[in-house]
Amino acid sequence: MVWQDVPYIQFLMMGDNDIVTVEKDALPLHLRHLHIGLNRLTTLNGTIRHLRSLEWLFIYSNKLVSIENELPTVG
Repeated sequence: MVWQDVPYIQFLMMGDNDIVTVEKDALPLHLRHLHIGLNRLTTLNGTIRHLRSLEWLFIYSNKLVSIENELPTVG
């Protein structure tokens, strides 16, 4: 599902769903809270880098090797 088609979502809870991948640009730009922990993600695929309104992110218990250059920048 492409959540960007629902632009007013601010809270998205997708934890513990065996998610393997999240498509790039699939998340709404105004997302504030994102829970994608307890899945099987190996990469964030640039999906959250553009989320400038993101206040908190749960990504624990995945198979991520690195989050370098994956998080939104402050500013």
